[in-house]
Amino acid sequence: MRLLAFLALTACSTGPIEAPPELARRGVDGPHSWTPVRTISHNAPEAAHIGPDNQVYFADPGNLLRVGPGGVPVPLSGADRTASVAIDNAGQVYFSEDYGGNLYRYTPPGGRQTWVSGLHSGDDDPAGMAFAPADYTGPFLSPGEGIVVDRGNSGPDEVWAFSATVGHGDNTSNERRILADTGVLVDAFDVTVTQDRIWIVDGRGSLYELVENEAGAATLDRIDVQPALANPTGIDEDPLTGELYITDRTTHEVRRVHPDTGVSLPVLTTVATMGEGWGNVDISPDGLRLVVTTSTGIEEFVRCDASEFPDAPDCDGDGEIDVCTVALSGTGDCDLDYRPDACEVADGSDDCDGDGVPDSCPTCDPLDVVFIMDTSTSMDDEGGALCRGITGVVAEMQARGIDVQATLWGLTSAPSGYPCLTDSVANQLGTELPPPVSGDLSPFATCPGGSEVGSEDWARGTA
Repeated sequence: MRLLAFLALTACSTGPIEAPPELARRGVDGPHSWTPVRTISHNAPEAAHIGPDNQVYFADPGNLLRVGPGGVPVPLSGADRTASVAIDNAGQVYFSEDYGGNLYRYTPPGGRQTWVSGLHSGDDDPAGMAFAPADYTGPFLSPGEGIVVDRGNSGPDEVWAFSATVGHGDNTSNERRILADTGVLVDAFDVTVTQDRIWIVDGRGSLYELVENEAGAATLDRIDVQPALANPTGIDEDPLTGELYITDRTTHEVRRVHPDTGVSLPVLTTVATMGEGWGNVDISPDGLRLVVTTSTGIEEFVRCDASEFPDAPDCDGDGEIDVCTVALSGTGDCDLDYRPDACEVADGSDDCDGDGVPDSCPTCDPLDVVFIMDTSTSMDDEGGALCRGITGVVAEMQARGIDVQATLWGLTSAPSGYPCLTDSVANQLGTELPPPVSGDLSPFATCPGGSEVGSEDWARGTA
């Protein structure tokens, strides 16, 4: 059975905010409100991004992960102190390692390919990444090319471009430096590319546009944002309004900034603490979904009011954008495209059995797979290997077309060395087993007459 869990957010204020006339672009005006639909809890997530498959990809210090239809994060590939996640125009997922200095592309099932190895010689610290749109007409990049900012910890602060079609293993010149360290950037944390412009946020409070000077070289044009930014850590463009969405770690806000005037307005306030992550805001290409990465999870929002965005799909004409209808009400959406099944059938999709679900949709329910790991301290040095094994099993099942909803728990709380676990049996279910259970199996986490402890209590833990 597919269980969709959309949890109400209490940490964010999302009331409508009136837009002054100078913020109207592309025929859009009026209030710009976002409705919270779910929180995906995870410890120390990094840089959540929405993929073309409508699923959310993110990293944590030891993994690249994907959030499946049931809202459960599933590890896809191992990583070492990740910095950012990005998705190219073809739907390929990339992640960077701040410590190792490399960029990787995820290669299912369960692997990664070194994509860029070695930017500037020495200490590389790649942070935020982005890709030029297919219709990009601005400077320095070709359509589809990637761009990454090096935050310059104990090294130069630079901006690099890289190919999305040729990896480092095929051609060591697939990357090139766009901007050398000129002393302007201090902590370049994130970058975004719009149809014809490149934008960079610096953690010291600055927003820059990367522009061409008279000699055709790259230079930075600082934008006077009002009110001023304190500690910006993420940036993305709202494709429906042309505004820049910027997260501020100090004020716990997400702001929208007019790219020409610098006027900024809060969109989300009192967002949960954003931790040390970068690239922590992303808007889907259709402009209807927003994810913000905090230190304790990922907060997801959708646009609901069809009157604000009359071009957004509202197939049943109820005044609510389809993505909102699906997210909030759990309306059937078998292919996970955020369009109700009933609308697709009404538009002509085959439904030979008349059940209101297009025949082209999968006929099998998602498969719940629960992994439970021994969390005794003697297993600390095995935790990483077990996590990699679990990742491979899940990835292989997904590669074979099985919609897996994986749950990864320890028996009890893991002391260390278990990067993939999201919780424990004891914490989620308690230590008392539900009846009927024989007396010698209850309660969990005690072993009368034996030497085992709760972290190794397999019979009770599995029960």
